[in-house]
Amino acid sequence: ASGRPNAGPPGGREGAMATCELCYDADPATGIACEPTEPGAKPHAFCGACLSTLVLQHAAEPMESLRKRDARVPCPYAPPVAKCGSGPLDDAVLAARVTGEARE
Repeated sequence: ASGRPNAGPPGGREGAMATCELCYDADPATGIACEPTEPGAKPHAFCGACLSTLVLQHAAEPMESLRKRDARVPCPYAPPVAKCGSGPLDDAVLAARVTGEARE
């Protein structure tokens, strides 16, 4: 195995996944995947706990940063970090998948 997730449907939608890209734990009940747009790029899958951490990190950013991306949460592997080319994670699915404080 390459260590890459066996992500389900793209677009930030729910789907079975094998491994979270951030913590490397399997959490298929709460996972979602990004929607890569670059040729040959594979979806990046994330568990609910890591998604919650991402939301909280982005919520703590300066207001100007939030405005630039319409307060949307990007795939952590989208440019300039990597070249998946994914747009922001789907807000509705993200809201359903984060836990605790990240929902507020």
